[in-house]
Amino acid sequence: MKKAKVPCVPGYDDTDQSNKSMNQAAGKIGFPLMIKAAAGGGGRGMRLVNTMENFQENLNLARQEALNAFGSEEVILEKAIIGGRHIEIQVMADQFGSTIYLGERDCSSQRRHQKIIEEAPSPAVDENLRQQLGEAAVRAAKACHYIGAGTIEFLLDAEQNFYFLEMNTRLQVEHPVTEMITGLDLVAWQLQIAQGEALPLQQSEIQLTGHAIEARLYAEDPSQNFLPQTGTISHWHPAKGDLIRMDHGIAELQTVSAYYDPMLAKIIVHGHHRQEAIRLLSYALENTYLLGFLHNKSFLLELLAHRKFIEGQITTDFITQHSEEFIHLKQKSPQPIQVAIAAVLFIQKNNTQAWRNTKVPQEKMLALFCQQKIFVRIQQMHDRHYRIAWTDKNQEEILNLKLIKQTKNRLTIQFNQVNYTLPYARQGNQIFMDTSGLTTTHHLMYFEDQTYAEIVEESSHSNGIVKSNTEGMIVQLAVTLNQYVQKNDLLLTLEAMKIQQAILAPIAGKIIDLPIQGNQTVKRNQLLVHIEANSPK
Repeated sequence: MKKAKVPCVPGYDDTDQSNKSMNQAAGKIGFPLMIKAAAGGGGRGMRLVNTMENFQENLNLARQEALNAFGSEEVILEKAIIGGRHIEIQVMADQFGSTIYLGERDCSSQRRHQKIIEEAPSPAVDENLRQQLGEAAVRAAKACHYIGAGTIEFLLDAEQNFYFLEMNTRLQVEHPVTEMITGLDLVAWQLQIAQGEALPLQQSEIQLTGHAIEARLYAEDPSQNFLPQTGTISHWHPAKGDLIRMDHGIAELQTVSAYYDPMLAKIIVHGHHRQEAIRLLSYALENTYLLGFLHNKSFLLELLAHRKFIEGQITTDFITQHSEEFIHLKQKSPQPIQVAIAAVLFIQKNNTQAWRNTKVPQEKMLALFCQQKIFVRIQQMHDRHYRIAWTDKNQEEILNLKLIKQTKNRLTIQFNQVNYTLPYARQGNQIFMDTSGLTTTHHLMYFEDQTYAEIVEESSHSNGIVKSNTEGMIVQLAVTLNQYVQKNDLLLTLEAMKIQQAILAPIAGKIIDLPIQGNQTVKRNQLLVHIEANSPK
């Protein structure tokens, strides 16, 4: 790239991968810096490091992720450009020496260095900068005699300087936004080039029209640092519309496992201008329903509505830097109307076996929501009217609902003289519901009926019990039975949906139970480690 006069980020890409050389290189580059897998991208094997004290730990994790994802633990180091934008250029090249670029995509909306919203064109790129980026991308492709569809990724800093990041030798997840603003079928182009045909158009014939935005629907819980989620799809209803494109390969009753990327669908829209595209994408998300596990739909809607996004001022570190401004990045608490609806759904299930010509007596129900126990009293009053009461934060909550209509995945209730229809799904003793349009925060909720569950007494050692928070595989086991550990010592590394998380000791003490081993698959809530709180003699 340097020989082709493509600007590059200062860094280290030598074949000497020893810890000594890596530490020396990190000291020369300075902090903050990025550790990146050399054999692949997509945010895997990538770590942002702010100090030398944290460098070796992150280097080890990046190597492990790179090895698991790409079969190679080789990494490179780069100076971190803080507050930059992720801009990429779509190139197409044929075997006759013709290479063109098809505008740019702005992929700055990211979490964990992975994209969640992409748009074209970029709100930060004018015609002059677009030409500079495009010509640099063409030089990059020609430098390696590239043929086919490729994506050249750049980092754009606050002064409009851009730096080469990598080239992906393929179409990418976000290629539909380029297709929408160019009106071209890039998959067909790629096949034509592979068949030995020339590019159908030349650079001067490429026209960009309107604005396109794509959102990635992920199986993840934003309030737990975007922790991957697994489960069964109980209800799937994608939005439809002339300007809405939905790319997905999922269906009801399909199992979403821990062995694949958490992306489930891409929702893409095309508007005459950026503001219209934002409105269209919000509409498409609001009218897309997926139930059976937690996902990021509500967070996507919140991000689209953020003032900085609307103004086109998102950078790659925006979500991390502004996390306190997002409701859906915080731990969820149910709203009263959600608790009441869940109670009605559960009582409907429990009362289907018997007919009564009198009032249903008060019944107690225990619902578990995000580890929060709520004791609910529910009574059917008359003509499908329900009175639901419970105590929340030392205050009694009382709501009255009327059940208007109920089908397999749709519920219509009357609340405060207004009818609301919402989708829901039942999985055993769990209820999932999407209360968009009824509540202002945390639309996607799940409740678990534990009315008849065995009562488990809290143990004095319960804070030393470590359970899996997701389904995944143990790729590193760092402790042994009867070992003494300190608080925040590494216990193990768990991988789910190609994302690794370090599991740390919650307390100091002795490991008295370790019912797992390396390379073992574990389920959600499975016991991993039990630490007894005491000190070595």
